[in-house]
Amino acid sequence: MTGLCGKCNVTECLLNYQVCEHFFSYTLSCLQSSRLHYFQLCHKNIYRCENSEHIGCAFIREIVLHCGKSSNLSLFWWMNVTRPTCPGALLYEEEGAAFVPTCSNPNPHFSSQDITSSCVCPEGKVLNDHLDGFHCVNVSNCTCVFAGRTWTETYLCEGGKWRCSENCPIKCQIEGQFVSTFDGKQYTVPGKCTYLALQGFNWTVIITFSKKDPSIQAETYTFTNNMAKVGDQEISEFYQSDGAQVFWQSSMYIQVLTSSDIKLRLQMSPEIQLYISVPRKHKALCGNGNSDGTDDFTSSSGIIELSAEPFALSWSLGACTVNIPSTCINTHNEIFADEKCSVLISATAILAKCNVHLPPDQYYTACIQRTCNCGNNMQRCLCIALDSYAKACASLGVLIGDWRKAANCSK
Repeated sequence: MTGLCGKCNVTECLLNYQVCEHFFSYTLSCLQSSRLHYFQLCHKNIYRCENSEHIGCAFIREIVLHCGKSSNLSLFWWMNVTRPTCPGALLYEEEGAAFVPTCSNPNPHFSSQDITSSCVCPEGKVLNDHLDGFHCVNVSNCTCVFAGRTWTETYLCEGGKWRCSENCPIKCQIEGQFVSTFDGKQYTVPGKCTYLALQGFNWTVIITFSKKDPSIQAETYTFTNNMAKVGDQEISEFYQSDGAQVFWQSSMYIQVLTSSDIKLRLQMSPEIQLYISVPRKHKALCGNGNSDGTDDFTSSSGIIELSAEPFALSWSLGACTVNIPSTCINTHNEIFADEKCSVLISATAILAKCNVHLPPDQYYTACIQRTCNCGNNMQRCLCIALDSYAKACASLGVLIGDWRKAANCSK
């Protein structure tokens, strides 16, 4: 017969008393005092279900699962049943993991309730979900995927995960109220307040959000309103001290190189934005930079928060009132934002060529939020949001053409 348990030839044999007796001789250790009860069920049910062959098969299967795959009964079962076939290198397991370990997730969390009939890799191996087909590999041989390409170079990829040395720089972005931490966590600061953005051994960066002139203070340097100062002295082109070098890269960008190997790049217009690159672990709004995104929301007191709001507030300097608008200011703004921000997710728009390299979902959400609540100058806020995505694409080497012209954004 054929059915869920494959080709089974034991059902026919169980139509007589002797084989029921033979079958249950394997169950002495696991059924114990209940063996007689199950024996009677076997004899009774098999005769009642003569016209439905797979009933016998299912009955035996339940007894085998009850006794466990390590019992002698399991051997009896598999000697008489043809296992279902699995694709590629996968093997069929009666009591396998519902969530198959893969290169992307080699240690999925599941409970005993998540055990089921499934196709799994041989013990000690995981499914390489970065390649087509069903290939089982050791975790150490897992490939990595970046920008649509598969990488196996050991100095870049180890066990399916990107690795870097202690001196490899990590980056944080603060674009308006939108933050991307060193480990890639994205969130919005909950209020236009003053925050500790970066805290190192001998260097701090403080950012102040305000309606008039948002500013960034890095040690004794202040950047605000298209102006850079050290103390009260304005930096017009280049400034050097024992602790840092500050210079204008262009009319829009300032670069800060510190003796602590911290690099700051500031976009001064049309909106002040901060890009931080550091070689070692730091903490504050930018997270802790330990290559683990699950603990990025570690508060100033060392507690891992579940959401961005209490985490960000813990790094605020002074009182901070939460004031993130939950909805658009008005219907007109909402319609404008929905229509214009869709260029980030449209398959036919000029930015679409980057989507495969950098998923636009979070940038789209930020675009909606930023543009909706911008007030009267929505086009300016839209262009700032689109520019954030375009810069991120460019950092990956993806050139997307004259998106500014397509989106009606002047330079």
